[in-house]
Amino acid sequence: LAALFEQSYALQFEAQADGCREIAGAAAADAGRLGYAALEAQLLLEHAICSNMSGDLGTAKEGVARALDVARTHHFQSIYLRGLTLLATLETDAGDDTSAWSAVQEGLALYWKSDLPPVRAYSFYAALDRLAERLGHANVQFAASSEALGFRGDTQNRVVEAAAHARLGSAALRIGDLTVAGRELERAQSIFSSEAQTDSVRWRELEARINLARVESLRDGATEGPTAMLAGAITEVRRLSNRYLEFLYYDTLGEIQIRAGNTQAAREALEQAIQLAETGARSLTTWREKLAWMEQHRNPYVRMTELLLESGEEEKSLAQWQMFRATEDAEPPAPMPEHEMAGQLPESGLEKRVSGPSMAAWGRSETRILTYAVAPDRIMIWVRGPDGTHGVSMPVSARELQRTAESFIGECSRPDSDLANLEADARLLYSWLIGPVRRWLPPSGHLTIEPDGVVGRIPLEALMDKESSYLGSHYTITVALTLRATGAGKQTLAAPAFRRALIVAAPATPEGLAPPPGAVEEAQRVAGYFSNPELLAGRDASVARVKKEIGRVSVFHFAGHAMQDRSGSAMLLADGALDLERRRPGRQFNDLQLAVLSACGTARPGEVSESRSLVSEFLHAGARDVVASRWNVDSVATADFIAHFYRSVFSGESVARSMQTAAGEFRKTRERSHPYYWAAFTAFGSA
Repeated sequence: LAALFEQSYALQFEAQADGCREIAGAAAADAGRLGYAALEAQLLLEHAICSNMSGDLGTAKEGVARALDVARTHHFQSIYLRGLTLLATLETDAGDDTSAWSAVQEGLALYWKSDLPPVRAYSFYAALDRLAERLGHANVQFAASSEALGFRGDTQNRVVEAAAHARLGSAALRIGDLTVAGRELERAQSIFSSEAQTDSVRWRELEARINLARVESLRDGATEGPTAMLAGAITEVRRLSNRYLEFLYYDTLGEIQIRAGNTQAAREALEQAIQLAETGARSLTTWREKLAWMEQHRNPYVRMTELLLESGEEEKSLAQWQMFRATEDAEPPAPMPEHEMAGQLPESGLEKRVSGPSMAAWGRSETRILTYAVAPDRIMIWVRGPDGTHGVSMPVSARELQRTAESFIGECSRPDSDLANLEADARLLYSWLIGPVRRWLPPSGHLTIEPDGVVGRIPLEALMDKESSYLGSHYTITVALTLRATGAGKQTLAAPAFRRALIVAAPATPEGLAPPPGAVEEAQRVAGYFSNPELLAGRDASVARVKKEIGRVSVFHFAGHAMQDRSGSAMLLADGALDLERRRPGRQFNDLQLAVLSACGTARPGEVSESRSLVSEFLHAGARDVVASRWNVDSVATADFIAHFYRSVFSGESVARSMQTAAGEFRKTRERSHPYYWAAFTAFGSA
């Protein structure tokens, strides 16, 4: 068994993932059966590493969890720290940054109390480097990779030293320091080239070479040299069993070919990168993991979409982008009637992936679906309606959009903000996001918004046209965060659909927070609209009780406090926070027609992704419509807003129309005419 471990370790180090998995998996089972705990733990880690190299992240996570359990039980500290390093890497890939950071923090704390070799600290700083990279914190990544490089001086392993230089070079590339990037990558490539040319060393040298080609294309503006560098590497890239390296190669080649003006070659390279990303996503089991994976592999989808739209292929460009959005849906939705299928992607065929109903299905509908994709230097927008699909591209950088959107959101979220500045940003954002497609919109009607990035956080209802008219006064708006939640032509949600309601009036929390002013009264007023409500208040509003009841009702209303962390929002109950993160996979809320999350910031996304939030959790669990807030709200004003909303719903209006009605009532009064009061809540889900 010891020999099999050495063999699997050698195969892993040489990047021969398939052979490593086969040997390590069988040997780990034998070691466990025979009671060789140390060997079992190490073999499980080898199997996990090689599974991850093959793109099978789900199996890798299962293996490292078992290895950590064995190492913890038998007090194998060095093996346990190695397992924590791998766990941090896998959780980073899976999108659970909180768990990844916890693993790094625990590992470094244990390292500084031990006399273990510096390579253990190096591994944790390298893991922190990868975590910062995924979160988009380029400066933190650069700092972490610099710290990791400081530990390589205590090791005689030149390959580890070269890997540290390569990571620092990659981090420098991300912050735009091409001088440091080129220097560190050249140093890494030189060291790799001087070592024994095992498969592991070869793929690391190729990784440095590929990144160096990207640096040179950016630094000098020339493409011939970088293209030649990549052409010389393709044979080895194909030979090595490493999907990450293949993805990096084709993604980089596509970028360089775009700069060279070779559109067809760029398309071919990007298509290869996309296929590799899709293959990796298929091994993941939850929508959260798939979302994180796709965000890491976003670039070729964006670039391919740009190329198609620039060439006038509007429907194909939309289909390509919808392919990216669809991949995050891990749990397939229940079958839906054909008239509810707007926005759903067929299982195969790019040409068939243009979501939206047929011309006949649209009929005289005043609904339009607006889809957004944010590229580094432009915003792409598509409109679907009775007259087909139209696409445009606006030359606005992602950085400029982010800055303006953040400014506008901040102005809307403060009741005392300067209205002149707010309205200036409202008009500018309108000119970018609505103006380019205004000619394809009816004078009034319903807009289903499929956002991307920061667009999903903008209170679009508060955008202003040149006549100083709010977008929300002309259109009802639903924000569809996922394709399964998108709809056009869906039937109006009417009061008879509300068979049973669960209303939660948040009690005092374990942290000592008293209920928000008016929250209990709001909950009691909402309960009065229903013939069969269940009202939970005080100690009855426990996590276990709410989790038990929420899957049985048609309407869920929460009035209370919400907490914010790096993963997004969670509702505070009598004995802790309620979120849906650890509920079983699948659609648990098949009967839930409406969820109203009447608390502060319940629509705020997590730090990891603009698409991951408490709202997303509800939609993926099967809720049809979700109403949630974008910022901290005035609880007394919120109670009045909610009253207007439910009166409209029970008069037979749709959720989106009822939101528009409530906002309109607020705008009639001078003291609540600021967007802070009426634009905080948004309808998410189906149209």
